[in-house]
Amino acid sequence: MQEADIEGKLVFDAGSGHGILTSAVAGMGAKAIGMELSLAVDNACQRNTNARAWYVQGDVQLPPFAPGIFDILYSNGVLHHTNNTKLSLSLVEPMLKAGALICLWLYQPCENKLHQLSTKARRVFSKIPLKFAVAILIIFVLPFTFIIRKINGQFDLHYREEIIDLLDAFTPEFRNEIPQAQAMAWLQQLGLSTCGITSSGVFGYPITGCKTD
Repeated sequence: MQEADIEGKLVFDAGSGHGILTSAVAGMGAKAIGMELSLAVDNACQRNTNARAWYVQGDVQLPPFAPGIFDILYSNGVLHHTNNTKLSLSLVEPMLKAGALICLWLYQPCENKLHQLSTKARRVFSKIPLKFAVAILIIFVLPFTFIIRKINGQFDLHYREEIIDLLDAFTPEFRNEIPQAQAMAWLQQLGLSTCGITSSGVFGYPITGCKTD
């Protein structure tokens, strides 16, 4: 998506986390609202220097906005961390106006053995206090993931980003994996058109659709 595609548009970032992407979108000329359930929204708001970016605390299943107001809705790796991904999607979609674009990034089923092992480990990590889970991951898991990524040729690794990836893999209460065909069907059932998978990785994929009415 180019700057011309979003300039002047009202964009909703459903699950904005640290807010960096929301601010980046605002920096491209859009009016961007980032919504985050966790306390990360406080840090995002404090760091924000763009007058076209705003942050609110809210739940994707209880969004505090009127229907039909947003030109673009994107959610990068968030809806699959709710208790019901399809329900969450159906609750944020009404906020789009006719002709609006929705962009999602979702996990998909993966046969990777290390991934399947981490899925089993998550059942344990997600039930222990977060600070202990972080300590265990840093001491016992992080060194191995760094080695594996180095072997695979990933040399531009960042310590903080690696920790975030580990937390995302091991600690969420919910981590749903959605087959691409199922996600396409969900968008079509909501009345979206021109739905498509724009690319596909090992663990997930971006999917887009356009609201027709």
